[in-house]
Amino acid sequence: MTNEDSAFWETDAVTGVTCLSTGSWTALVARKSDGWHYLVHSGERAGGFIGASIQSQRGFQKRAEAQQAAEAVMVEQGALSAHAAAELIRQRLPRRGGRE
Repeated sequence: MTNEDSAFWETDAVTGVTCLSTGSWTALVARKSDGWHYLVHSGERAGGFIGASIQSQRGFQKRAEAQQAAEAVMVEQGALSAHAAAELIRQRLPRRGGRE
């Protein structure tokens, strides 16, 4: 099982910031005065050099929208498979009672 296979969002109880981490990639989602923001960061060490990649966007109406946008960046960068991203989306869907 890879980090990606068990990917899930964790929420800090004090700040409300959610975090998704897969290997060297981390996505953070937080609520600010102008809506929900995401930040996706990668830091890798290769041959003594540390490379970093950061992408962010702000102004989402809902946390789930910001999370999904951050997941899309991670899929685009190869940090998360489309299957793992689909599973994260499924986990956010409301559960329906009485259905198996």
